[in-house]
Amino acid sequence: MRIAQINMASGVSTSYREAGQDNPVTVVQIHGLGTGHNNFDLLTPHLSKRLHTYDIDLPGYGESECAPGERGIGYFADSVAQFIETLELAPVHVHGTSMGGCVAMVLAGTRPELIDRLAITCSFAKFDRASHVIFKTWRMAAVAGVEALALVTSHQGFSRGFWDRPGSENTVDAFVYALQGMTPMEFLRDLTLIENLDISAEAASIQAPTLLLGTDEDIMTPMQTSPSGLGMTDLHRLIPDSTLDVLENCGHFISIERPAETAQAIADFLLVDK
Repeated sequence: MRIAQINMASGVSTSYREAGQDNPVTVVQIHGLGTGHNNFDLLTPHLSKRLHTYDIDLPGYGESECAPGERGIGYFADSVAQFIETLELAPVHVHGTSMGGCVAMVLAGTRPELIDRLAITCSFAKFDRASHVIFKTWRMAAVAGVEALALVTSHQGFSRGFWDRPGSENTVDAFVYALQGMTPMEFLRDLTLIENLDISAEAASIQAPTLLLGTDEDIMTPMQTSPSGLGMTDLHRLIPDSTLDVLENCGHFISIERPAETAQAIADFLLVDK
């Protein structure tokens, strides 16, 4: 694996991690809230056995720059589009998880010529009212620091049975490490971008074959929300050419809790015609 940076047409630089360079088929991975490319620390070693992976840092994460005054899902999607164009990867496979799934769907819905196939894990089109209670706990924990924030989010983000598994402490350490690249306030900065987001129109415009991989114990972005939200089952209804699958006995942090199975599901879908 290697960490690198490129200068974009917008004048800002973007950092990314690259692995599996000998593989002929490429996937760009977009991380979730507050983590950067470290979101895929456990997933990429599995995925890069079969795919050439680019784990991008969104603007303001890792060493990626953010243009002054610019922030939002649309801006993130445009940054990924510039990354794909700069490296001449299009049409390319894209995997987005959680917030990164929203970025990937907005990108696919607005720039279909850049996307070959799309994989979305544990994401959403719109949060329901119950989710806003979760966000309040994050804000309260953030006041106490990154350790408290990591404790609260890991309790909510991993499955119940996960905590009984041998080695679960090491997995949590990987999650905490992924979070430590940002301060709690930086984490909350991007929470404000997604808590009232609605990307149902962009999702309905997606033309690419799309894998929607959710989990049965995800309370952050549940398979099925209350009527005030739009979850993975709604995305399956909205995206014309989509396949919905569920990984059982797993929570929201799918790429951290079950990296091998997640990688297999993604690679099998992206490589189906290869």
